[in-house]
Amino acid sequence: MSRHRGLANKLSIGKDRWRSRKGRKRIAQNLFQRIRKISFWVAIGIVCALIIQTPMYLMDSPHFFIDSITVTVKGGSVTQKEIADRLEKFFLKKYSTMRPNIFKINIKETTRVIASYPRVLKVILKRRLPGKILIEVEGRTPSMMFRVASRYYGIDKYRVVFPILYKKDLPMLTGIGNVEIGKPIIHQGIEDAFLFYKIIDTLDKNLRKNIFEINIANPRNVVFMINEQNPVAIYCGSHLEEKGLIQKLKELSVILEYFKTANQQREYVDLRFDNIIIK
Repeated sequence: MSRHRGLANKLSIGKDRWRSRKGRKRIAQNLFQRIRKISFWVAIGIVCALIIQTPMYLMDSPHFFIDSITVTVKGGSVTQKEIADRLEKFFLKKYSTMRPNIFKINIKETTRVIASYPRVLKVILKRRLPGKILIEVEGRTPSMMFRVASRYYGIDKYRVVFPILYKKDLPMLTGIGNVEIGKPIIHQGIEDAFLFYKIIDTLDKNLRKNIFEINIANPRNVVFMINEQNPVAIYCGSHLEEKGLIQKLKELSVILEYFKTANQQREYVDLRFDNIIIK
C-alpha cells in the first residue's frame, strides 16, 4: 500500500512540475540538450563519410581529368612545346595516360621533373579546376658558351652548363675539361673569367663586345682574346681580385684605344704584374 502511495506521490509531483512554468522550462531544456547531442554526432558521422568518399569521387570523376596544359616561357631558349612534351611523357610514364586526373598529380614531383630540364632555371606549376594545368617557366640565359664537336653549350651566371640550339654572339670558352650537363662548373678559371667579364661590362661595353674567346686551359693564366679580325691576347693570371683588376682594366682601355688611333698591332697585353707588359 505504501508503495502505491509513493508512486502516486511521484506522479503528483511530476504533474505539479509540468504544470509549473519552471518545470516545463526545465523539461524542455533537457529535451533540447538531448536532441543537440544526437544532432552533433549525426553531423560528425556525415562529415566523416564525406571526408572518406569525396577524395575517391574527385579522383575518379571524369570532370577533373586534365584537358589542357598552358605553358608560359620567359627568357632562355627553351620552348613551350618542349615543356608540354616533357610533361606529357612524364604523365604517360607515371599515370599511364597523358591526361591524368588533376587531383592525382603530385605538384612538387611534377615541378621537379620540369626543373630538371637543363635549359630551365625556374618553374611554377598550378592547378586550375576543373582540368587545366598552368606552367610558368624561366629559361636559362647563357653568359658564355663552348663547343664540343658540333654541339654548342651555354654557361649561365650560376655556372650551370646547358645545351643551346645554335652559336650565339657570346665569348667562346676554350680549354675547358669534362663537364656535366645541367650541373654547375667548379673551376677557378670560370670564376676569374666571370669576374673579368663583369668588370669589363661595367667599365667598357665596347671592349666587352670585342671579346671573342676566353681560354682557361692554364689554371694560372686566364687569357681573353679580343678583336677577332686582328687578335690581341690579354693575360690576366688567376685568383683575380676585383679592386686591383678594375684599375688595370681602366689602363687597358686607354692602351687599346691608343693602339687603335695609332693603327698599331700588338700580340698581347700582360696584366699579371704591377706594370702592364705590352708586346
